[in-house]
Amino acid sequence: MTQQQEKLSAFMDGEIEGNDIIDAIKQDEALQAKWQRYHVYRGAMRKEASVAPQLDITASVA
Repeated sequence: MTQQQEKLSAFMDGEIEGNDIIDAIKQDEALQAKWQRYHVYRGAMRKEASVAPQLDITASVA
């Protein structure tokens, strides 16, 4: 796990403030995807009914 991923995880857990990680998320598509997955996982663990992943299959259907 990279340092940015560790910060993202800590931010999601409420362990750190997020100003620098928010800037990193805005600039990194991989972190954006991980951020989205973390929200899906958290929603599933909390049994939130409205959690649905946004899947883009257009790249794999060519």
